[in-house]
Formats: sequence, C-alpha cells, structure tokens
Amino acid sequence: MSDPQAPPAQPPKKGPGCIVTGGGGFLLFCFAFVGWSQLREAWRPRVVMLYARGEGRALLSWDEGGASSQIAAALPWERRIELPPGGYVQLAVSPDRSDVTCEARVDGVAWRSAVATAGGTCRVSGYLDR
Repeated sequence: MSDPQAPPAQPPKKGPGCIVTGGGGFLLFCFAFVGWSQLREAWRPRVVMLYARGEGRALLSWDEGGASSQIAAALPWERRIELPPGGYVQLAVSPDRSDVTCEARVDGVAWRSAVATAGGTCRVSGYLDR
C-alpha cells in the first residue's frame, strides 16, 4: 500500500515536445480541412443547362449521365440537370420547320453549341471536365 503521508505524485511536466505535438496536430487538421474543401469542390455536381432555340416544334432527346429521355416540344425549350464531374452530356434537336440552335452551359459558362436547319439535327455532346 502507499504511504498516506507521502506527497501526491506530480504530473509529468509538459516540455517542448508537447507544444510541437499540439502544433503538429493543428497543422495536420488545417491540411486535412484544406484538402477536404478542395476535394469536395472537385466533386461538386455541375449544373448543366440545355437550351433549344427556334420556332415551332422539335423532337428533343438528351442524356443525363446514362438516363436518356426524348420528347416532342415547342421551342424555345430548356432543361436543368446536375451531373458529377466527368459526366456525359448529350442533346439532339430535330426541328420540324425552322432553324434551331442548341446549346449546353455548364455552371453558367457556354460549353457547346450547334445550329441545324429544318429537317436536320442539331447535336451537342461530350464529357464534363473533372
């Protein structure tokens, strides 16, 4: 048993090693936070706006990262989709009687555009940058 008259044991002294360790932990946290922020931004979904401009009606088909859709619609037409970086975008527009312009904008910036005459097909497609 321990002697009841003995002075209590003193806690170990914190030397410079503890300060460096504490500072190192803070730096590690900072690097991890900055790295996570950049990684999160790199994998943030991209907002893609698809536009078809013209008059009359058109047959529109588009791909949303593997899910294809097709409709006949009045022009002008637009569609908002979200895709991950590296996602595939495709829009095809076949106008019935007028010229048509099709365009894809990614995060508000013009990305691809094309023009077709009546009876032709306007097509924009490609993979988003990572």
